[in-house]
Amino acid sequence: LLTEGNVIHEVVDVDLAKGEHRTPQFKALNPLMQVPVLQDEDGTVVWESNAILRYICNTFSLDDSFYPTSPAERARLEMALDWRQTTLYPHIARAAYPALG
Repeated sequence: LLTEGNVIHEVVDVDLAKGEHRTPQFKALNPLMQVPVLQDEDGTVVWESNAILRYICNTFSLDDSFYPTSPAERARLEMALDWRQTTLYPHIARAAYPALG
């Protein structure tokens, strides 16, 4: 989303297999020790993918096609984001995580 919105940013890879998400430095960013995490230039830290998407859209004034200003259109987008997080993702996790070890 940052790339699509032409927002200058740096991607920092976190190697989960090496436990980089369990370091004290990472835990200071996200006490749940999960990815993704966004750290803004002003020090703001946001975790949880949907919260990150909303923060990016609100902070960097991306155009309406990313995060509509119309309440009805935004509600449809919010429903899809929440459905993905609460209904779809748990099924994907149950199928994929065992295969990943």
